[in-house]
Amino acid sequence: MTRKEMVFLVIILFFTFMYMWYLTASQFYVKNYEPVLKKEGLCSKVISPIWKKVDKCCLSYDEKYIYGGSENFRKTVDYQIKTCALKQGIEEKSTIALFYAVRLLGTPYIDTPWRWGYGYDFGGGYRDNL
Repeated sequence: MTRKEMVFLVIILFFTFMYMWYLTASQFYVKNYEPVLKKEGLCSKVISPIWKKVDKCCLSYDEKYIYGGSENFRKTVDYQIKTCALKQGIEEKSTIALFYAVRLLGTPYIDTPWRWGYGYDFGGGYRDNL
């Protein structure tokens, strides 16, 4: 098996695993619970130290990620961080990588300290009632 085929296989397996996790985690949808503000999110902890230019973008971005919301709202917020980073002078290739990183890593179905809706206990998924 060539290196390219191996990389392709790993990518396919990874996304298959993520989809299976999504299907499993969506069964644990919690409807009524209050947010508990936790530590700062992915943008403030990881991205800001790398690119100081995006500090302003990260404050607004992490604030929205704390409370979460619908899947469409998350997509809008993720596009906003990309657009803001472009306006701050980050090159376009880097902002595209940033966008896909936050789309992949910010899923509410993996219990990370920076997931969508991280101000709430894990298990809330996307919430359309905001």
